Amino acid sequence: MLSDHKSQSYLDAILEVKSVRCASRPLPLWENFDISEVCACCNNPFTWASTSNSRAQEARDKHNCRACGRLVCDPCSKNRMPLLEMGVVLPQRTCDSCFHNLSFRAGGEAGKHWELSRSYLNDGL
Repeated sequence: MLSDHKSQSYLDAILEVKSVRCASRPLPLWENFDISEVCACCNNPFTWASTSNSRAQEARDKHNCRACGRLVCDPCSKNRMPLLEMGVVLPQRTCDSCFHNLSFRAGGEAGKHWELSRSYLNDGL
């Protein structure tokens, strides 16, 4: 049916938009990069795991969790998972908190074999 990769990409994009529009939960609003100077998960400055404290490095180390929209550092957002409630079927960047909560609720393999991260361990303290 589709003879080239561009057509497949367009079809995939259209199907994803349709899936998001029909989802049971809307996509979160993303926090602006100017909102916070610390990670929402571990409460450390965004450059804590970097060798540089420059503004450019800080911008590279900031990420929005696709599940909650909060700003998180790179080490606290290494996990990827589909967000089926939001209609997103391809794995997306999620913060440690959302990853663990969504994995636990789903009861999937990710929920059984987590490696507890620094931010997740700090939440319990």
